[in-house]
Amino acid sequence: MGSQEKPRRAYEFLKQHSTSKASFTVADLMRAAGWSKSTVQTYISKQYRDVLDARPDGTIKVKPEFQRMSLEEFLQLTTQKRKIFATYERIRFQEVVSYEFLLPLTREDFLRKALDDLFYEEAVRQRISEIGLSKLEKKIDRIPGETDEFYIKRICDLISEKFAGYSISHVSGRYRASDLTSREQAAKMLIAGERYIIDETTAAVRFIIPIENTKISESFDEIRLDVALGSAAAKEISLIHFLFFNLFVEAVVRNVKGEDAIWLLEETRHNRSLYVWTRA
Repeated sequence: MGSQEKPRRAYEFLKQHSTSKASFTVADLMRAAGWSKSTVQTYISKQYRDVLDARPDGTIKVKPEFQRMSLEEFLQLTTQKRKIFATYERIRFQEVVSYEFLLPLTREDFLRKALDDLFYEEAVRQRISEIGLSKLEKKIDRIPGETDEFYIKRICDLISEKFAGYSISHVSGRYRASDLTSREQAAKMLIAGERYIIDETTAAVRFIIPIENTKISESFDEIRLDVALGSAAAKEISLIHFLFFNLFVEAVVRNVKGEDAIWLLEETRHNRSLYVWTRA
């Protein structure tokens, strides 16, 4: 008999009982699979405990979760002592800051470079030197006796903690390149080589930054509303704003040339602001 035959029999047995919702005993599973009593008891108490409900009266029922399990997943449990379903700690951040940067796709190369610079220490150190320690000290206090190197390293660690990644998507749209005009005048503009309605693809870059000072562990079954924002969380949001604008936004705006406007949307639960850079 193949090494997988008994587990296959057990799978079919449990699958039938999952559908019928009928209870069974250890002896029933022993006969169906051809296992010894000790083997069945071990599997029920360890490998299969996420999908089987062993009751005090000695009967066993298959949990609804079994319906999501494939034969291949079940067979793996014959040699591995692991949980069937992943276990997660449930954490909720009551406050987040999100940024959405909107830039024409023609400049995506500059945008990606500025974004990726956040992932390399030497690039972050370069931005710190450009900003200047005197400006940073107004927002991030130094520890008494702290050297410049330790101070810079602490800022790098803070940036590493807060800005871990971003998502980028492409959005298609169109806009007017001049004041509202008639179809006739728009046609004349087209003949003259001037643009009136422009189709353009925009790169939308989104950062979502959880506020550590609002982190709690709890069930996700209920939603809590109108939670007051404490001073520590407000200070953290202010710090994130300062770091994001000085380290990232200004680097992007300086390096992207030739655009009529750059938009940045900043959102928290208590504030929603649109920042616009227009050509002087």
